[in-house]
Amino acid sequence: SIAQVAAEKSYFFRLPINILIRQTDSQPLVRMTAKEFMFGYESPLTTLGYHVLPNWISFEKVGLIDRMYDFEGDYETIFSGQGDPSMSGLYDTYKGSQNLPQWEGEHCSRVTGASDGTKFKSFMAPNETILFFRKSMCTVKRMVQQGGPTEVSGLTAQKFVFEENALDNGAVEEKNKCFCRQGKCLPAGLIDVTDCYYGFPIALSYPHFLDADPDITKNIVGLKPNRSEHESFFIIQPTSGLPLRCAMRFQINMALKDVSSMSHVEQFSHLTIPMLWFDITFNELPPALKNRFHLYLNVLPVLDHLLFYGSAIGGVLLLIFAVTKASVGMSTTITSARKISLQRSYDFRGTKMSVYAPCEQKCDLIPNDCHELTMPSDIAPSSVYDLEMEIPLSDTDDQELLQDERDSGHRTNCSNASEDCTITIPQEESKNFPKPLCHQNSNFALNNR
Repeated sequence: SIAQVAAEKSYFFRLPINILIRQTDSQPLVRMTAKEFMFGYESPLTTLGYHVLPNWISFEKVGLIDRMYDFEGDYETIFSGQGDPSMSGLYDTYKGSQNLPQWEGEHCSRVTGASDGTKFKSFMAPNETILFFRKSMCTVKRMVQQGGPTEVSGLTAQKFVFEENALDNGAVEEKNKCFCRQGKCLPAGLIDVTDCYYGFPIALSYPHFLDADPDITKNIVGLKPNRSEHESFFIIQPTSGLPLRCAMRFQINMALKDVSSMSHVEQFSHLTIPMLWFDITFNELPPALKNRFHLYLNVLPVLDHLLFYGSAIGGVLLLIFAVTKASVGMSTTITSARKISLQRSYDFRGTKMSVYAPCEQKCDLIPNDCHELTMPSDIAPSSVYDLEMEIPLSDTDDQELLQDERDSGHRTNCSNASEDCTITIPQEESKNFPKPLCHQNSNFALNNR
């Protein structure tokens, strides 16, 4: 890595580096344990660089994973979901910016809305594309849906994979040319992440150079790319954005250019050397988390619908009951108001009174006898009964009526109005005589003979 960085500098910069390499007998290939390779081993050149150039090399040991997961000085802002719950848990900015500084153009650098893999966008639409970003990848990649909905751990799920030509550098898709570093593009299948790793010539690819340019592999033996074993994917619950299963598989390579001017590494010029590939996988959620999301996503929505529709149906039934009860009550009130109360029977031989009731009912409206009509005054105008205002009859009126009857030749059996009497009307005159009124406590009667 140091040789590649120095090879791009001037002769006067390369000269002391070459002398140092020869004096320390630093070799390009060193036997070491997996732990040393992953988490750091001591190197004379690294130690010297740490003390001489601390602004460039800020570490004393070189370890691949140790450097990839160095988060010192990193900070992010994450959406809380306020205003848009679907964005909760996604990146807003990385190190204070919505774009990564290593790339030009939003297609390659835009980090806003991306996920780090712990939680993706919620309430996904069909065929929606999601963004994935990890510092170790040094770039944002798009993932697309593959296949239809499935079920994982009792939850609805959708599989996402990286889009086709995701590791292209403009050879296939023009828009991907922004992944070329300083105008120099690596072959398709490699992503140049040099600027994220201290200028070291690191390039990422899929394991065994899956989907890579065949020219990369012509000098390498033992490669067996297999999509089912080497493809990355996420299986996500689309409503919550929760990953239910995932496999992140990438390969770390040294993409060397012309290093023929550097000691001990001349034979590695223009080679892409695979270092290792990793598979970060989980197959299912822990039982406690799985049960919790089963409750959130399967049980509670059903209860919510049951309560909603149950409340709606209950409300409609209560409304129908209230309207029915009110209608029956109103009908009963109207029926009671119209019902004739047969309280007592009256004829024309009632008790003598000086003044009669002013409002009387005609006898011909009631088939048998004449009875008093009792009804509320507020519904009287709509009654089917014909009520009239009658002029009250006094004792004087009775005397005048009797005198008129005597003068007309009608026979009477009373001498004055204070007695009960009967007026006899001839048959031929009866049709011209008005039908009698039902006067309460009337003291005379008419005989139609």
